[in-house]
This record gives sequence, C-alpha cells and structure tokens, in this order.
Amino acid sequence: MTYQFKDNPLPILVSARIRITDAQRKKLKEAYYKRRNSIQPSESTGTGGLVIATSYGGINELDNQLGFSNLVFSDLVNSRDSFNINLALKLQSVLDVELVTKQTLLDACKSYIDYIFYKTDNS
Repeated sequence: MTYQFKDNPLPILVSARIRITDAQRKKLKEAYYKRRNSIQPSESTGTGGLVIATSYGGINELDNQLGFSNLVFSDLVNSRDSFNINLALKLQSVLDVELVTKQTLLDACKSYIDYIFYKTDNS
C-alpha cells in the first residue's frame, strides 16, 4: 500500500524513538563492520615478503546506503540512548539486523496510548 502524504496528510502525527539492547548494539556493529570491511581494500603480501596495506577513507557503498559515515554510525550505536524509528528501520534494512518489528511497534504505541489516556483520566 502506498500512502500519498503530500495529497492526504495524516490527521495525527506520532513520533517514535527506540532503545536498543546491548545485544542489538553488538549485532549492529558486527554487521556494519563486516559489510564495511568486505568493501575496503585489504592487506596483501607480495613476493619477497613486502606487505602492502591500503586504507579507504572515502565514502563507500555502505555509507551511501545508510546516508551517513562511519563516524556517525559509531556515535549512534555507541553513545545514544535512543534514536528515531526511521533511522532504526534504515539500519535494519541495510544491515539485515532486526531491531523492531511491526508488532512490537504496534504494542508500544498501544501501551503509550493507554498511558496517555490513563494519565489524563486520573489527573
């Protein structure tokens, strides 16, 4: 289903952020660096024992897919308590690591709605 937001905006906007577990952080980092390292040049040994190591500091395919650099990824995964659901879904899609499911998001929204109305009704 495609929703035409420009022509038919939603009447209520709901913003969401997620908190990830330490295990999810670890999986994200492993998936990210595995992908990143697979596209970076590697070390090779030539005849005579000469070792040539190259590095790649520019933007690569992974950075393009995610829309940010290694520095931003590191900041997000290592130092943020929570981040936007859209970013979580992007990481999930590109890195193939499950962070949130549609059902867990629906459950969280329902709990939040129950909380808001409980708080309002009991003020």
